[in-house]
Parts: sequence; structure tokens; C-alpha cells
Amino acid sequence: MLSVTMLSSYEYCKRKLFLEKVMGVTEPPKPALLKGSVRHQAYEQMAKQEEAIVTSLTEGMEKQEVLARFREQYLKFLDASIAAYASQLASFSIDSKDIFGVLLPLIETEAQARALVVHSFMLRSEAWGKKLWRLLTPKIDAERRIESGTLELIGIIDQIEVHEDRQVPIELKTGLCPIQGVWPGHKLQIAAYAMLLEEASGKPIDEGIVRYLDSRERRVVAINPYLKKDIRKKVGEVKTLLEGRAVPGFVDNRSKCISCGIREFCYAEDKVAERFSKVRMLQERLAKNRVSQQKLVSLLEK
Repeated sequence: MLSVTMLSSYEYCKRKLFLEKVMGVTEPPKPALLKGSVRHQAYEQMAKQEEAIVTSLTEGMEKQEVLARFREQYLKFLDASIAAYASQLASFSIDSKDIFGVLLPLIETEAQARALVVHSFMLRSEAWGKKLWRLLTPKIDAERRIESGTLELIGIIDQIEVHEDRQVPIELKTGLCPIQGVWPGHKLQIAAYAMLLEEASGKPIDEGIVRYLDSRERRVVAINPYLKKDIRKKVGEVKTLLEGRAVPGFVDNRSKCISCGIREFCYAEDKVAERFSKVRMLQERLAKNRVSQQKLVSLLEK
């Protein structure tokens, strides 16, 4: 099965996906990606630990008290996330206090938004503690691993809004968002998650959401038959690419190459050709043994 993220990578740059997955070229870690990982882990904990926060709320709590409770816990999650990546941050000379300062406004905005939703629900339902959690909608499910042999896809959904009558997959993204809608690869990714969730739940999923954290934008993607058809088509194309028959050409939009971590190797066409010849040789030698692509990549790295 294919990872859902491969669909997004394929849409962004087929050549890069080929170099990474077929030829075993690895992209070195970058500060921007590391900061995104810190933020992503904090958001994951915010969703996973929401039950503990909600059940701690008591009768008669004012909005500011609820906000303070959410803020206190969210900042703990941010601290824990920064601590988990401390050694990697240090390797890039990134000070923990600096990244805390950068992420603090985002975390506080998130705390305020979620606290408002929960407090409003408290007032409407006249519930608190465990009863509040039982009745609360939407709840947020986080990091759900899901797969489908029929769709030939596997992935981990960042968040799922669980309403009484529906579920909405949410993908968290760092970086800037387009003026309208979502980036093409992100559209494929959230649509694939919606299809996986729809199959697993047995209920139709008619929309997904991409949240651009840096831009503080929440973009809705309608899941329609045409998009689903495109997903199935892309799955076939990625499978064909991973067979390793030919190195794809360069991406049309060369501005994508500016921040690419494997740009130097990618543009060295003699090195690419040499490594591809080695790939083809190993493929032929290993074909009879049905060795996985992962095994082939490990051999290339030796």
C-alpha cells in the first residue's frame, strides 16, 4: 500500500519522490521542518489530552477561567514538545526560548478558540466534568492511523472533528497558504484521508479541512466524485513511478527547487544516471526474490 503523503509528494515533484523512494536519496533535516515538527507535536497533544482538560472543568466556571485552564495545559504541551526536540534544535543553534516565543501566539490563539467552543457548549448543555465530555460535540480525535486494501492507501490523519452525525478529517500544515483554496498536493492528501475515513466509518464524508497554521487559515475542501476519481488515478501513477522504470524530468515550476534539500544531487544529472544504473541492476538481481522497495533502498545506501 502507498502512504497518503506520497500522493502529495507526487503532485509537488515527481522527480524528488522518485529520487527519495526509488533511488534512496535522503533529504537532510532543515530548521523550518524541525520547527514544524515541534508545532505539530504540540497540536497533537492538545487534541489527545482534551478529554482530561474538559473533564477537569467544574460547575459555574466563567469563560476566562476555562480559557486559563486551556492556556495552562496547552503551554505545557508546547514546553514538552520543545523539550522532546531539544537536542535537534541545538544542532541548528535554535534557542528553545526563541522557538517558544515564535509559537506562543499560535498556541494562545488555539487555546482561546477551543475554550470558547467548550464554554459555550457548557452553557447550552448545563453540563461539566465527565458529563460535559460525554455530550461535547465536536470532539477532536488525533493521529488516527487508517488503511484500506481496496484503496491501496495507508496514512495517519492529523485530526478528526467528530460531530454527532458526521466526521471531518483535518490536515495541519505549516507554511503559507494560497490566496484561495488549498495547494494541489494538500487537496489530494485531505481527499485521500476523507476516502479512507468514509470507508472505515461506512458514512459519507463530504468535506475535509486543511488548516494552515502559520496563516491561521482554515480551508474547506469539498469531496466530490471527480476528486475521488483523481485520487484513484494518482494511486496508479505513483505505483507506476515506484516501479523505477525511468527517472522523471525536472519539475516545471523551478521555484520549488530553491529550498529543496536534494537539489544539488538532483541537478547533477551524471550522478543521477550513475545511481539509476545501479538501481536497475539491483532491481533485476532482486526481482526473482520479490524483495521490497525498502530493502532495495537499504542496499543502495551501503
